[in-house]
Amino acid sequence: MQAKHLQRTITDVNEIRNINCLKLGETVNLDLVVDGGNVVRCEDTIVMTEKVFFENKDKTRKEVRRLLEEAFLCDIVFLPWDKHEILGHSDGIIHYIGDNRVMMTNYADFDADLAHRFNKVMEKHFEVIPLSYDTKRRHQRSWAYVNFVQIGRLVLVPQLGIPEDEQALQQISEAMTGCKVIGVPALEAVRKGGALNCMTFCLKKKNPIMTMCHSENISAPSYDKIERIRHAARCGYIMAQLQMGRYYLIASHHDKVDKDEATFWLQLSALQGNSEAATMLAIIACVVSGN
Repeated sequence: MQAKHLQRTITDVNEIRNINCLKLGETVNLDLVVDGGNVVRCEDTIVMTEKVFFENKDKTRKEVRRLLEEAFLCDIVFLPWDKHEILGHSDGIIHYIGDNRVMMTNYADFDADLAHRFNKVMEKHFEVIPLSYDTKRRHQRSWAYVNFVQIGRLVLVPQLGIPEDEQALQQISEAMTGCKVIGVPALEAVRKGGALNCMTFCLKKKNPIMTMCHSENISAPSYDKIERIRHAARCGYIMAQLQMGRYYLIASHHDKVDKDEATFWLQLSALQGNSEAATMLAIIACVVSGN
């Protein structure tokens, strides 16, 4: 349960103007408590803090991991949870900037041991670029710089009216050479516990795997996307198996519908408890029998 003074920071999806973005396949029903700010997508990997385990104590860590992997169709990397940081969001620690690189906030200025633990986990998967600031005093809100927002090649970085502002812009610009990096006043938002990435999640690029696996209106996907989903299906991910079944039932993607291949993948998904896959199998059986 979020502390009362922080409950105003919880997104009310019913108040989002562009609610259609949540109806096009970006969401799934998941029997877990998951904060949006605790999900950072790094290509085919999701980074979260271990806070998610504490928020779902009715389940084992193994079960929480399984549910998350099935929902996101990718590996999950878990960072230690700094229990002094009440929100415990991964998007206040790192930001993926492409080419298998993550930018990490200046945690070492406040907790060198925890920063080392973050690095130890992240360096197994990514090149880590830490932010640092040459100032006389360590500002408590400097975490917000890594919570910038990227829209195409435009990068908007929070500005707090402190000396670190220019240093943050310079470091992010040097790391993201193909982008235009500009500062945006954000002190009021940061004071209330958020920053630009937190405020603008609806503008982020859609996850192609999530969109394909949960959208009914699927245009012809690329070969690379299908192969990524096929790989996830072979690894046992339920939703990927369901999507492969759907893929082989859509004639526009092939010369003809391949019911045998569709049935194969749907059966694998249904055997793991996916009710939608079971329903689709029943429909296929009725069509084949002529009922």
